Amino acid sequence: MKKKIWDFWAKNYSKLWVQKYSLGPTRTKVKHIISSYLSIEESTAMSLLDVGCGTGELLYELQGVKGLQRSGLDFSKGMIEESQKKNKDIKHYVLDVQELDKIERKFNIITCTHSLPYYPSQSDIIKKIHSLLEKDGLAVFAFASGNNWFDKIILLFVKLTTGPASYPSDKDFKKLIDGLFQIEKREVIKIKPYMPTIAVYSLKKV
Repeated sequence: MKKKIWDFWAKNYSKLWVQKYSLGPTRTKVKHIISSYLSIEESTAMSLLDVGCGTGELLYELQGVKGLQRSGLDFSKGMIEESQKKNKDIKHYVLDVQELDKIERKFNIITCTHSLPYYPSQSDIIKKIHSLLEKDGLAVFAFASGNNWFDKIILLFVKLTTGPASYPSDKDFKKLIDGLFQIEKREVIKIKPYMPTIAVYSLKKV
């Protein structure tokens, strides 16, 4: 059922209104975080995996970053097909996120934007991401945060179009990453007052 929902949205995903006030601003923030990280590391070759890459919008917007080897993963074949149209020369994995451990390599950067709430076992997925990340790598998580009653009410309506989801509060997320990651920075995106708060976390391995 979940795959059918995301396959359904695939062809028109880039046209949805949430791109302007939620997904687009998140990508801008994540791109800035990645660019800052790369400028500090001063490496000529970095690998990135976008977990839950959807139609590949973030991967496409990162195409101009020199020396960045991009990869994307999504369980929706429809989403991956759309990503392949705009990201022709990068590696795509059509895998359920629970199968992350089938990937036999590590990455310098792993991004997971707006997909964590839809994973049934968030703790297991974070552990798998931890295992795939290089020792000094960067993990970036971004998701609508259920910190207060207003956000929770708004997110009830979001679930009507995307299916079951569990939006972690700051407290919940800190418990999920305890012993695995430390928070380097937490930033907030809220473009419009009627949009839920989006938390963006930059993490390093403990």
